[in-house]
Amino acid sequence: MPAGGYAAAGGYGAPGAYGGYPPPKRSNTGLIVGLAVGGAVLVLIIVVVLGNVLGNRGSYGSDPELDRLYDQCEAGDNQACDDLYNESPANSEYEEFGDTCGGRTSGGTWCVNEDF
Repeated sequence: MPAGGYAAAGGYGAPGAYGGYPPPKRSNTGLIVGLAVGGAVLVLIIVVVLGNVLGNRGSYGSDPELDRLYDQCEAGDNQACDDLYNESPANSEYEEFGDTCGGRTSGGTWCVNEDF
């Protein structure tokens, strides 16, 4: 018998036992943690990408027609401001710019009725 009293065959047996105890089971904790972290990172990437795609809806540069109205409104065309407000997506940069007559009012009035 080797030093330490364990049988040489298999390396896991009780002293002098044939076959002995099976090897210890491996823990799946590392695998589970790795999958959880990887899944969380994937979800974060999806959220960031969707946020960028959806967040750019209705901001200057995302729609050529609304950009044209934005430019005309900025140049002082009050009808273009009202058209921009009416045609833009709700709660968008376009809508706010049209509502405030290109930043000349606090909003809530038709720009064609304003005298600048």
